[in-house]
Amino acid sequence: MPEKMLETAAIDDFEAIGPGEDGPGAGLTLLALKAGRIGFANYAYVVGDRVSGAAVVIDPGFEAAFLLDRLAGMGLKPEAVLLTHGHRDHTDAACAIARDASCPVYMARTDAAHLRFTCEQLIPIEADQTLRFGAILVEALHTPGHTAGSFSFRVGDCLFTGDTLFSEGCGLSNPANGGGDTEALFRSLHRLRSRLSPACRIFPGHRYHERLGQRFDALERGNIYLRFREINAFTRFCERPARMNQTPPPMGSVPLMRPDLTPLAEPGLMTTKRPDAPHHAETEQSPLRRAG
Repeated sequence: MPEKMLETAAIDDFEAIGPGEDGPGAGLTLLALKAGRIGFANYAYVVGDRVSGAAVVIDPGFEAAFLLDRLAGMGLKPEAVLLTHGHRDHTDAACAIARDASCPVYMARTDAAHLRFTCEQLIPIEADQTLRFGAILVEALHTPGHTAGSFSFRVGDCLFTGDTLFSEGCGLSNPANGGGDTEALFRSLHRLRSRLSPACRIFPGHRYHERLGQRFDALERGNIYLRFREINAFTRFCERPARMNQTPPPMGSVPLMRPDLTPLAEPGLMTTKRPDAPHHAETEQSPLRRAG
């Protein structure tokens, strides 16, 4: 590893799942992989069944060998890779994992076409569906807007949103970068409001200020993008120049950090909830950098 590679401490990036919560489901493990560019980490997730050894990997953009080695040490083997959308920082490790684990990769057909994603084990998806991998039940929800084919994946009381919904905001909706559409993003966020329980934990692909894994009712109170009820106002706010001109560093332009794989939920070992961190709500005067 490069000498300048930094250690990470992923557990501090998350709000812990509290006692009595189901998390990803009875008997299932939830892990988070923090990896990628220094100063702009990506978060991939693994849901695993320690009894059968089955696991699903969500949005692996980096560190295929590291992740597979750690999972093997836990007795877990990927049965599928699920991709919320087609941007490279969420997909680059997917084919290597699929090849080594002999498992399929699920991605929206439209994203594969827009972003020219190819993989021998690719299974294109186009609409809501339920996927089962042993004891792991995944609800794939079509949530376009950040890209033309963005999906969110719900497992138990956990929703993995990629760049559709962050703790503090939502992803950009640039038509030139995967067929983004701001009006479609508004409808997707409205759909999530109608589908999710208040207790559902939200696990995005990036962190800016707020902890990841917050309950959806906390995001409804603190995330300004979830408070819009009128599409034109939402569009104006999303597409203001101060926001649209902010982009993450390109892959390869920033050194990579040392990866960190952290357990967030283990059967029977849910941890006590941490005190709420100070809220840094986004306003038009203080826009947050968004994933491209």
